[in-house]
Amino acid sequence: SQQQELQQLEAALPELQSSLSRDLQEHRNVQEGVEEQAGIVQGLDRRIQQTEIDRRDAELTHAELQSSYTEEKVRLEKTRAELSYLGTEAQVAGSTLNESIEAATDLNSLETIESELARLERSFSQLGAVNHRAIEDHAEKVEQKKNKDQQLGDLVRALSTLKSAIAHIDQEIRGKVQHTFDAINENLSQVFPRLFGGGRALLELTGESLLDAGVVIRVKPPGKADLSINLLSGGEKALAALSFVFAVFLLNPSPVCILDEVDAPLDQQNVERFATLLHEMVDTQFVVITHNPLTMERMKNLLGVTMEEPGVSRVVSVSLDTAVSFAQNG
Repeated sequence: SQQQELQQLEAALPELQSSLSRDLQEHRNVQEGVEEQAGIVQGLDRRIQQTEIDRRDAELTHAELQSSYTEEKVRLEKTRAELSYLGTEAQVAGSTLNESIEAATDLNSLETIESELARLERSFSQLGAVNHRAIEDHAEKVEQKKNKDQQLGDLVRALSTLKSAIAHIDQEIRGKVQHTFDAINENLSQVFPRLFGGGRALLELTGESLLDAGVVIRVKPPGKADLSINLLSGGEKALAALSFVFAVFLLNPSPVCILDEVDAPLDQQNVERFATLLHEMVDTQFVVITHNPLTMERMKNLLGVTMEEPGVSRVVSVSLDTAVSFAQNG
């Protein structure tokens, strides 16, 4: 009788509610996993940003060391020129002194000797002050240059290591993004014709850089030209969006997926295709919120709210498979 069937359905309600609670908990666990992965990606982004900051600091230090090295090199060349000039002047003075001594040997006049001496003194005074620390200063500058060259080499090697790490991280991220993009594109090319009864769909990048580009969906419904998804009708937009969602779920299925009134703009034939595809995706349990009777007919379990008395509502669950079995046995 109807009373017995209702009692049996009410008896099955706690089990269904418990199953729904478990599924919702699994959904929350999956969501936490997604958030954890998002945190890892953010951590990688922060590492890349910090690496870029270190690289810029290294380049700035390299430029400062290069400037200091250039200044020290100029000073070293100036010191060498001064030493060379002093050496030349000393040779000239020594030669002049030798000539004067040789000439004085032949002189008999004291006045001539004194005059030559005065001339030599004037020659020495014209040489100016002599830097007695020129050799020590030169040795210090050479040692400083050696230290600067060593620091510069260390910075160059550190900069090369940073650039290599950045290139490796960038290549790894690009590879993962490209693999995911290609896999979703492949799934989309299979799901779209199933929902539309033909045609094709393709994901396209809107920029040259894989990491910075946007993504658009180009679709070709049966009997139409290639279009952007923005030019489709309401029902076609819904089917294209569902195609993309299912393509993602085929790549990375979630235990639970909630679809809210996604079949509202669909006609009967499209609802049939939509429900058929839902039944084939066994890795995910779909919770469909709908008012479409065709969708309800294709579901295994129904959960609704009814109001038997004014102001008093209750949750009613129905297993269609169980109901059909009762009907056949009754």
